[in-house]
Amino acid sequence: MGLIYHLSDFFYKISSKLPNWLFKFNQGTIYSTKSIELKLRENSRFIFDQVKDSDIQDLSKFTGYSVSQLKVRLNANGIGIISREIDSQKITSIQWAHIGNIYIRGFNLKLNIPENSAYLYWAYSAPEIRLTGIFNTAYQKMLDLLNERQVKEYYSLVEFSNIISHKNHKRLNFKELTSVLYLKIFFFRITFLKDISTKKISYNINILETKDIDTI
Repeated sequence: MGLIYHLSDFFYKISSKLPNWLFKFNQGTIYSTKSIELKLRENSRFIFDQVKDSDIQDLSKFTGYSVSQLKVRLNANGIGIISREIDSQKITSIQWAHIGNIYIRGFNLKLNIPENSAYLYWAYSAPEIRLTGIFNTAYQKMLDLLNERQVKEYYSLVEFSNIISHKNHKRLNFKELTSVLYLKIFFFRITFLKDISTKKISYNINILETKDIDTI
């Protein structure tokens, strides 16, 4: 099974040339931490708030996700934080978290996390407001909300190609736990999990997506 990891570049090339229904490949790393320390700047241009039903239409325009997709995320133990520019009221960033076990469709991965833990994902800021410190401020707002819900540990899955996110996770004291490799060939979904510390590899194979837990 270790051979699969050595062939990842080859699989990426094939995946870029074939339609997703025929062949799909993805690779990433699961991180976790119990402590996140952020350096905050004053952001008087923006207001930050938890996502509500009334935000869904604007959020759909900002992200490109449909209203129904966003409502599913919001109603399935999801918590979102958005920032808006005060003058224009335009959404400028989004942070999202999920409390409880979750199925990550893009990796065919049923992620079982401990009680009092949260899965952090979908952090995005509009290009024109990056380097303003808005990422850290929104992140802190999310952590404050999760702290109110007694969350003590945080998990995240970062795709292999997202170099900036990998750097940010390491900067924020996240530890690498598991390397994940996903192959989809026609209807067959194969996910390989490699423990970073022990190097032990496990895998699961299925045809249908998991439906018994929340899905993103």
